[in-house]
Amino acid sequence: QVEIKIRVFDEKNTFLDDTYETLTFENPSQTIEITSPFSGDELNPLNFQIAWSEVQGAEYYLVKASYKIDANQSNEAALNSGTPVINNFNAGTRLTIGTSEPNVLQRELLEGSRLVIQVTAHISGVGGGSNIYSKIIPVTIQSLTNGMGGNSENNVLSEIDGFINK
Repeated sequence: QVEIKIRVFDEKNTFLDDTYETLTFENPSQTIEITSPFSGDELNPLNFQIAWSEVQGAEYYLVKASYKIDANQSNEAALNSGTPVINNFNAGTRLTIGTSEPNVLQRELLEGSRLVIQVTAHISGVGGGSNIYSKIIPVTIQSLTNGMGGNSENNVLSEIDGFINK
């Protein structure tokens, strides 16, 4: 509810009258928020969850993710360029998906890459309905190989060997 007060003054700034009106807004603007992952998170390339807040009346949710090739590229430009990693995956009315689920990923997740994610809620209505978009969340895909492509145990042993033989 919002109360609006109008006060009327003449040209000499002498108070003449006032009135009050209370307005009630029945349908406030809805928003959708990605609740996981958080902006800047490092994610496991083998599987991670994407979760979001519920939008009342949403018929379905679409998830989209694309690589951010250049650090200077805007999140919006990254989301809408190239071939998406997740191409508007329809999650139905669920509020979470995992990247290991069938048909979620359209491309392989590349270790060490930057990714941007957005979720869209579709609400049915006149003229095809409307979409509510989340903020675009930038994340990084972890590198599981730690360097030269070998496993971490071999890398640690190489570092120890290098230290001893200095």
